[in-house]
Amino acid sequence: MKYKIKVREYIFREPTSDLQFTSPEKVFEILRDDFNPLQEELYLLIMNLKNQALEKHLIYRSGIGSVIINPSDIFRRILMTAGSHFIIAHNHPSGDPAPSEEDVHMTRKLSEGAALIGLRLLDHIIFTNDNFFSFKSKDML
Repeated sequence: MKYKIKVREYIFREPTSDLQFTSPEKVFEILRDDFNPLQEELYLLIMNLKNQALEKHLIYRSGIGSVIINPSDIFRRILMTAGSHFIIAHNHPSGDPAPSEEDVHMTRKLSEGAALIGLRLLDHIIFTNDNFFSFKSKDML
């Protein structure tokens, strides 16, 4: 009997720069111009143990309505980059940064799921054009 073994090759990335996401204000400053003010978008920031940036990904973009997130899409990206910490950030084109019930539920689900596989959600930040809401700053994470 012959067996085939598939081997996956993973690339362990070095930090893209000395950029560190040390506060929600810093994330807001860095990502602010990336968001399309007319569409809801979700970004994933992947970091190493020192919170140095490894990668930034636009995960979802919606036309009208809310962003639908599949946690496995997020976790897969993080694990493939050998990241350990992450921040998710999305915008509210309405101009109100307050989290919806869905935002709160999604954040809790991502945080709990991440902990099960050894990852850590550092923050979920909701952007508007000139303001933001941080789950960590409000002790909701």
